[in-house]
Amino acid sequence: MMSPQTPLRRLTVLPAILALSALFLLGGCGIFSPDEPSDGGGGTGGGYTNLKTPDDVLTNLIKAYNDRDYDKYDELRHESFEFQFPVDEFDLAETANGRWQRERDSGSTQGMFEGSPSKDGEIVQSIDLSMVADPIPWSDNVETEFDGTQRRTYTVRMDVTVSGGTIYQVRGKHEFYVAPVGSGDNTQYKLRFWRDNGVELTKLADSTR
Repeated sequence: MMSPQTPLRRLTVLPAILALSALFLLGGCGIFSPDEPSDGGGGTGGGYTNLKTPDDVLTNLIKAYNDRDYDKYDELRHESFEFQFPVDEFDLAETANGRWQRERDSGSTQGMFEGSPSKDGEIVQSIDLSMVADPIPWSDNVETEFDGTQRRTYTVRMDVTVSGGTIYQVRGKHEFYVAPVGSGDNTQYKLRFWRDNGVELTKLADSTR
C-alpha cells in the first residue's frame, strides 16, 4: 500500500508504473501513449448528460472513465482545463506548480482508455470509478484564479484492472471546479480544474477482490 499522499495520476507501483487518467510523463513520452494501439475501450456513447448542471459534469466524468470513452471525456473538459496534484510527490523539472495543462492530460488519457501498454507492459482492461459528494453542495468559488466557477469535493473510489488480473484500488479526496460556457439555452458546464489532494493506492491480485 502506498501513502495517502500518493497523487492519483502518478501511482508508482513496483514493478509497474500505472498512470490512471493521466499524464505522468517520462522523458517526454506518455506512459500510456496513443501511438501504441492495442485492444481497449472506446465507449458506448449512450447515457450521457447534456452538461446543463455542475452535477452533469461529474456524471459524465464517471461514465467516461468507466466506458473508457476519450471523446466523452474530452467533451466535458474546459478549453483551459488543468489538473493539480501534490507537488512534493513529483520530481519532474518540467512540471510547474504541480499542474498539468489540457494538452498533457489528453495524450496519456487517450492512450490508457484505448489500451496502450504502460511502461512495464500493463494494459488497462477495465475501470470502475465511483464518487461520493461531500455534504457541502456546489458553491461559488472564492479563489481569484478561478473566478466564476463552482467547486465541490468528492471522495473518489476507483478500481482499475490491468492485464494479468492485477487490480489497483484508488481512494482519495478530490476537488472539482466547473465553469459555465456559452449563454442562454446553449450554456453548458465544463470541468475547469481538478485538484487531487492525494490518494491511497492498494495493489490486489484478482483472486483477493
